[in-house]
Amino acid sequence: FDAVASGTMPPSDELPLSEEQREQVIRWTRDVWSRDNGQEPIGSVLRRLNRREYDNTIRDLFGVELNVAANFPADDIAFGFDNIGSAQRLAPIHLERYLAAAESVLGEVIQLPDAADFAPVELIGLRTYPLAEDGKVEFEHHLEPGRYLVEFSLVRAGIDERVKPPRLDISFGTDVRDIEAVRVQDETVMYRFWVVVAPEDAVVQVKLSDSQFERDKPAQKATANVSGDQRYGKDFGLHVDSMVVRGPVLEQSESGEPGVGFNLDYAELLNAHADRSNQAKGLLGEFAKRAFRRPVNEAEIQQLLTLFQLAMSYGESFERAVQMSLTAALVSPKFLFLAEPESGNQQTSGEYRLASRLSYFLWSSMPDEELMRAAEAGTLSKDLRLQVRRMLKDPKSHAFVQNFVGQWLQIRNLEEASPDEEMFREFDEQLRTSMRRETEELFAYLFRENRNCFELIDPSYSFLNETLAKHYGIADVKGSSFRKHEFSDRRRGGL
Repeated sequence: FDAVASGTMPPSDELPLSEEQREQVIRWTRDVWSRDNGQEPIGSVLRRLNRREYDNTIRDLFGVELNVAANFPADDIAFGFDNIGSAQRLAPIHLERYLAAAESVLGEVIQLPDAADFAPVELIGLRTYPLAEDGKVEFEHHLEPGRYLVEFSLVRAGIDERVKPPRLDISFGTDVRDIEAVRVQDETVMYRFWVVVAPEDAVVQVKLSDSQFERDKPAQKATANVSGDQRYGKDFGLHVDSMVVRGPVLEQSESGEPGVGFNLDYAELLNAHADRSNQAKGLLGEFAKRAFRRPVNEAEIQQLLTLFQLAMSYGESFERAVQMSLTAALVSPKFLFLAEPESGNQQTSGEYRLASRLSYFLWSSMPDEELMRAAEAGTLSKDLRLQVRRMLKDPKSHAFVQNFVGQWLQIRNLEEASPDEEMFREFDEQLRTSMRRETEELFAYLFRENRNCFELIDPSYSFLNETLAKHYGIADVKGSSFRKHEFSDRRRGGL
């Protein structure tokens, strides 16, 4: 069936089938299969990215070479290859390493703001302010415009310790943070968050969040001051106790160290009027489309956005909240597995599926923008030959040569070869690498030039550099680069 569908059958010495006849044979085979088995022919087995594909995908997704997959368990081998889905296992150690790799990658790609070098500035001083359930606390500040790390403490005097700490709305003027407590120590509740101060801002405002009253009652009173803090006597309730700020923090765009792989708009991060959730939604949606190698729906974007909003509610910076959301994307099966789309336009879904299969076959990596555009336009199948030729000219196609030849001819085993040092004194790492490259260069030449496959066995040439030529006793090859060399003795050519 596959041979007929691909055009390799009937053989060249028999009468060929017309396209109409070929389609009739394919339809008839499918109909018979469905009738006899009650189902369509089984598709390919779902498989996850192997280690080389993972590293290459991270490289093309973020634009950096990190090689984090070296810490993954060894890939399972079947029929000599490490990309056979039916042979792959998924153990708990894989999940641990995928999570660690995602955190490591995003730790390199996204630089978090750091206020450690700034001296703390107390905004409240020795005063405290009672915070009523239906009121607010306000006091002036004289901070320069910019981003600040804020550490804020609230005292719960005479409040039952079983009551969950309140959620607060805190602003320094324009930028309002709706935040949860990060730590509770006796009667003191700690909040830690990042906030943007605009040029016109001059007043800090603290009040209970509107969502607080939907959740529970914030200040259920006890019959005694259960906290043991005597500063407030019988003045039970919530008290604004301390507010320390550090900053303004220099942005990455100002320091000349921008993020990599996607655009964090640092100028927009300093805009106190910006809608952070909307800003993150656009960024996460675009990233998910590239990482999942297909269009994403609203529910998928919302899953990532929910993580972002949760991180922001606990006071994390915009960068850290994005970092946590992207970590979730990188450990999603939609990224780790070459999954086929389950919904949407079937023709379009097939185009995206073809784009992934083609790119991981020839590049061992994700589709590039041109493949994705062709899939979106529905023209990839029609222009398949043109796309293949383009991809073979791309340096990334060397990944196919390395992976296929390395496994098919087992030249990866050269890395573990240890010849006797007394018998083969000339053998070193440079010669080991040159031996592997000779085979790869020969295969690449035949592959890209569409040469006869018999030339693998009996050509009159090979590809040499000076190191390998010296080992073979050939004197007229100089330099480290490989070039085609014709032999007078054909026994020297081929595999």
